[in-house]
Amino acid sequence: MNNVLAELQALCDAEQWSVLRQRTEQLLSDSRQPLGDDRATVWRLLGLALHELGQSEEAIEAFNHAARLEPNEWRVWNNRGAAFLALGQPVAAEPDFSHALSLAPPEEQWRLLVNRGIARTRLICFEEALADFNRALEVRPGSALALFHRGYLYGERNEHEKALADLTAVLQQEPRNVAAWNNRGLSFYELGRDDEARADFDHALQVDPSCGNAWNNRALLRQRQGDLAGALADFTQAIELDPEDSRARANRAELLQQMGQPEAALADFQNALACDPDHVIWREQTIEVLLRLGRAAEALELLGWFRDQEMQTARHHWLRARAYQQLGDPLRARIELRQATRLDPLLADAYRLPSAWP
Repeated sequence: MNNVLAELQALCDAEQWSVLRQRTEQLLSDSRQPLGDDRATVWRLLGLALHELGQSEEAIEAFNHAARLEPNEWRVWNNRGAAFLALGQPVAAEPDFSHALSLAPPEEQWRLLVNRGIARTRLICFEEALADFNRALEVRPGSALALFHRGYLYGERNEHEKALADLTAVLQQEPRNVAAWNNRGLSFYELGRDDEARADFDHALQVDPSCGNAWNNRALLRQRQGDLAGALADFTQAIELDPEDSRARANRAELLQQMGQPEAALADFQNALACDPDHVIWREQTIEVLLRLGRAAEALELLGWFRDQEMQTARHHWLRARAYQQLGDPLRARIELRQATRLDPLLADAYRLPSAWP
């Protein structure tokens, strides 16, 4: 069996994920194959292959089998935590990484601290995440992996000077790290250092022209600098790379409004909302454009979502009042307007309906 495990590990090291999946599944389904105590390892390697192939739900099932057979194997818990992260479930990932930390040998713990820090960052537990990254860097000074994720965390905390220091250190070690170029560009952007931000976004795209985030971020920079045509071209490139990039869609919609193209802006907002129907701001912006285009009935239909979600705010009542006015129903418009001013009396002067629309 040692030869079989060596074969599987070689496939793993070579990142031959499809072959590894096929081979592990064959071994687990063959009753004639005496796996014995190595069955847990085979399940874990199957899970790794599934995870790398983008089938993280199936990978978790494989890791569950491995954990039942060998509950003290730290790799299983670490791998399952990574699969949960891939599925956007940091709540489930964080305790798996913590358990792996309690089982792993000292020389492996720095990497698990980084993984738990990533999960805690996504949970907005910033202080705990920072403590994990700092501990990892105490054990492994200068680790590009830990510095990158600590730099990202500093960016999320709006501590952009600290983010710049960490990401610059990463790029000194890994000059082709596209995410580091992009993230450092974002920190320069937030600090108003536009020339340096532009240089970083350009560099990211030189390394990897398929980096949609860099196209999107460079577009935001060009828009801020007044280069609307350039911004439109960059947003469009980001969307061509990923037609379901809802953030790029919404950003391009805002730009198109600025350029006086509300119909095109509406199409982008609707596409962004189709990708992320729970996004409150994009729904509100879609409603605003519909009202500007005189499509009040469609605006009311979208406003019904807020009522269903029990999320009614003064702004939503005001938008509804504007829709009813467009539809020629002044009584309902006044009722909605009163609701808006009741919920937000300090802004009562702002909630006024025009005598004519638009």
